Amino acid sequence: MRRREFISLIAGATTWPLTARAEQMPVVGVLNPVSARVPPLMAAFGQGLAEEGYVEGKNLAIKDRFTNFRPELMREAAGDLVRLKVNVIYAVGPEAVAAARSATSSVPIIGIDLESDPLALGYVKSLARPGGNLTGTFLDLPELSGKQVGLLKEIVPRLSRIAVFGSLTSTRRNS
Repeated sequence: MRRREFISLIAGATTWPLTARAEQMPVVGVLNPVSARVPPLMAAFGQGLAEEGYVEGKNLAIKDRFTNFRPELMREAAGDLVRLKVNVIYAVGPEAVAAARSATSSVPIIGIDLESDPLALGYVKSLARPGGNLTGTFLDLPELSGKQVGLLKEIVPRLSRIAVFGSLTSTRRNS
């Protein structure tokens, strides 16, 4: 064996443990309708991960897919994350949650959707036992509306009128 071949073999062998460790690192796919990472939100996301012992680049990888406020690109971006074999998809917003659900039934999805009712959309079987691969925060639930008004009434006891603005289309979308 020549000297160069030997050095190449040794150099390659020393990187094997690093390569194996990198392949085992969990990967979070972030599916977001914005055009880039929003520093305060990603800082909070990173802090939450750090509290659980995960640090991006150290023991966790994050793959971002942004659609630059173009919902028609959401399905393609979600499919891309699935093809990358991410361990979990963090879907931000109703379009991202719908696209992630369409892209996979096996990769866990953490949805942040403050506009949709997951029960009405058929995303979950029930709130008590949702089943499937979707979890997260969904605040447009009819069951919560009464509690929200009650809490508001406790905070502002003299409250006599409430105006509610919203869109009926968010609960009528097809998955």
